[in-house]
Amino acid sequence: MNNLEHQANRAKSSMSIWGNSYGYYSSFERNEFEEAKAAYDKIMSQQTMIQNNVETISNELREIMEEGNYFIGYKATHRYRAKNNAGQTIMNDAVFIIDTELTKVIGQYDAETSRGIQMAVDFLSNYQ
Repeated sequence: MNNLEHQANRAKSSMSIWGNSYGYYSSFERNEFEEAKAAYDKIMSQQTMIQNNVETISNELREIMEEGNYFIGYKATHRYRAKNNAGQTIMNDAVFIIDTELTKVIGQYDAETSRGIQMAVDFLSNYQ
């Protein structure tokens, strides 16, 4: 959102530069203004889409949190070492959510995403 806001400010600035010709517009100025306006409109639609997605996800999480805590299964962390396509050895962590019968994997996340999800759950728990 911060990146989009910065881009929107730059596009808005370009619109004010190219759109302020005191009644006279050359074709170059009109073209630059239209390009800046199109970029601004695209950025604003992206911001609106992201805000709507965030609201939808937060509402879903809030509904889940209102249902209360219940046991859904186990969390397993797997740390592994592997070679990438360049031949370099990399270390990575993966988090798996396993059902209560230990028969299937419900979800798989990298460690950073798992921490983000846990922070969101903690925030919503304290928000109520």
